[in-house]
Amino acid sequence: MSKIILKRVMMVLMVAAFLSGVGCKNSSVMGSSQLKLPELGLTMQTPAGWTRDKFYLCHKGEYNTGVLMVESLAGKSLDEVARKISTEFGSQILSSNEMTVDGHRVIVNHIKATTGAHALDAYLARGDKVAVITFTLVSKDVYDQCENGLLKSLKTIKLK
Repeated sequence: MSKIILKRVMMVLMVAAFLSGVGCKNSSVMGSSQLKLPELGLTMQTPAGWTRDKFYLCHKGEYNTGVLMVESLAGKSLDEVARKISTEFGSQILSSNEMTVDGHRVIVNHIKATTGAHALDAYLARGDKVAVITFTLVSKDVYDQCENGLLKSLKTIKLK
């Protein structure tokens, strides 16, 4: 099992165990901490009100988590990798959109896990690797409150 799948399982289990989250008030204003994926030269601002825990990890309240990871394309297209990761463990893609950030195509999926948690997953290919950005939120209500702030945070992606 890949590292990304194990990390997603841990996040989903954590959210499922504590289905009592905190809202994301004022999520439309950018935070000041940067998240990083050094392997890909990627940086981005954390969403407003989120706390950076490590260069690749942040949280909002106790049970809403954001994580940046690197996965291999393994000869597949960005679309194939995004669909495979987003539907792991019975998760359902509720919507899929694209945006261009720093000149790169980004696939953005709204996911519903079998636990009831919702996630915003973003995928950006660089060479033979994929940046995977996942914000897992405790419920649909919290997701709805946070979505605009999360999308604004994605728009701050910079690549060196």
